[in-house]
Amino acid sequence: MSRALVIDDDPAFRLALADVLRVEGYTTLSAATCHEALGALASESVDVLFLDVNLPDGSGLDLLPGPGAPTVIVTGEPSLYLADEALRLGARDCLAKPVDRMRVRMTLAGLARERGLREEIDRLRAEVVALRSRL
Repeated sequence: MSRALVIDDDPAFRLALADVLRVEGYTTLSAATCHEALGALASESVDVLFLDVNLPDGSGLDLLPGPGAPTVIVTGEPSLYLADEALRLGARDCLAKPVDRMRVRMTLAGLARERGLREEIDRLRAEVVALRSRL
């Protein structure tokens, strides 16, 4: 089962997003601060992060680029500048609060397709290396 980390200082939002993620087949972890998020990431492996920008102990953007797992920014104060900066720093998507369930589903589907393509590329590269070694 895939794992998601929801990083947001609003407990109601964390629970609501965790419910959406559970329906989509994810187990969820949560953190309310940058510090808690770093602790969770040090001890747990996750497949996707949902990261708020405005956290009590700093900007969520400071956590980008993430630990290798795709990161989706969630913010109550969306702007073109914020979205551009987040994507430039490595976020895969930027969602405005309140987050629409369908938009979360679409984002997760896109991330799954991306993961599948990366796995296919890795498999094909391994085949090319194997074929070259036989020549």
